[in-house]
Amino acid sequence: MTTDLTAFIRAGALPLIAPDLLAQVVAMAGDVSVFVSKDDIVQAVMANPHHRSFGSIDHWQGAKVTDLFTRESAAKLAARVAELRAAPVPVRALELNHADPEDRTMWAFPVQYSLHRMDGEGAFLMVGRDLRPLAEAQQDLVRMQIALEREHQEQRDLEAKLRAMIAASRDGIMVFALGSGRILDANAIAEDVFGAAPGGLAGRLLEAELDAAGRAELAGWIAAGADTATLHLVLARTGRPIAAVPTLYRAGGEWHALLRFDGRRERQAEADPLAADLAGLYRRGPDAVVFTDAAGTIRVANDAFLRMTALPSVLSARGRPMADFLARGAADMRALSGAARLGGAVRLYPTRLRTAFGDETEAEVSATWLATGQGEGLGLVIRDAGGPDPGRVRALPPREGQGRGAANLVGTAPLRDIVAETTDVIEKMCIEAALAQSRNNRVAAAEILGLSRQSLYVKLRKYGLIGRDEI
Repeated sequence: MTTDLTAFIRAGALPLIAPDLLAQVVAMAGDVSVFVSKDDIVQAVMANPHHRSFGSIDHWQGAKVTDLFTRESAAKLAARVAELRAAPVPVRALELNHADPEDRTMWAFPVQYSLHRMDGEGAFLMVGRDLRPLAEAQQDLVRMQIALEREHQEQRDLEAKLRAMIAASRDGIMVFALGSGRILDANAIAEDVFGAAPGGLAGRLLEAELDAAGRAELAGWIAAGADTATLHLVLARTGRPIAAVPTLYRAGGEWHALLRFDGRRERQAEADPLAADLAGLYRRGPDAVVFTDAAGTIRVANDAFLRMTALPSVLSARGRPMADFLARGAADMRALSGAARLGGAVRLYPTRLRTAFGDETEAEVSATWLATGQGEGLGLVIRDAGGPDPGRVRALPPREGQGRGAANLVGTAPLRDIVAETTDVIEKMCIEAALAQSRNNRVAAAEILGLSRQSLYVKLRKYGLIGRDEI
């Protein structure tokens, strides 16, 4: 409710205001105040001293008031002034756009004015509020809204492209969250390989789709920091082995992993009975199977090897030298690698297998030199030869059959070469064993072998166990 002060002023209840004080009151009442004569000429201009965005507007004084506005705003002002002079009207806000009197296309800014009659001759007062801050805020809001819509559209376009690429990929692709372990998305090839119905993988736990070995592999990979090593998993529904390459990324504050695997190769492996049987033998066979590169570094190993070495997961073995798990270390690996390179394979090489806790057990190692698309390396089959095993059937070999390994070479080379080659292999193995027993004390090793120190050094150089210049 507003109070009409006219009666109080006429009754003398309020004192007359001095001109200077009245000018201050008018200036403070709005951001800008304009006094217009009956001839529509600006007589005075007062700007709020606390509102400096107008700058210098002294040149407005003496100008025709309609020349201060754009053409549209000038027409609106003329209509309101005519209405005001015709009869008293309630005070209503009028939004006008100012323009440069000399060039109206140069700049414009909005001001909200209220018009007040000053006398009966037609003079009036315009009190204005600058709308530029509000207009700028509205423009910022509009620009922000446009930018958000553009960003959302770009995000939708990108998501559509990614979904099209995943759907068109020849590889099986699956995305799962590391925190919850749930599958977020999977393409049709992944669903086919996993044996799930269309759309049947999303939302399920990945570990529920794997067998026990696959779950252990996945848990070990996450516990090891989710490195980029290939995950060798076995599916629970179909029993298929897959080699999935994970790619980590962060979305929504959570780590996700994209698993990519060759769906065609997995289907071909399943269609090939031999490949399926070999994969089953590798996974569930009683003997340890290890594949290394040419330098003897473990690339992959089966569960039997993990049990024999007391390792928690295949990640604990991958990347480590195979020599770490052999009692004679590098000596055993040199003997196996050299013999396998020379003859293609080595059978029943006797050694001791070392566990992760330092315990040792008797073992027999068969090695095959492999040259595949992944490079050269060794394929090792390790059989536990120590202690009673209920699942193992032992038979004592006949003494007269101990030389049948060399007999298999008859016909492939002259007898002299076969004997020399076999003698060299046995001699090298004996020297390495003597060095291992003597903790690399060559004087003691020579005594164990019944050789002179000079003869031992000649044989060490012959088999590459020391450098040519080493004494």
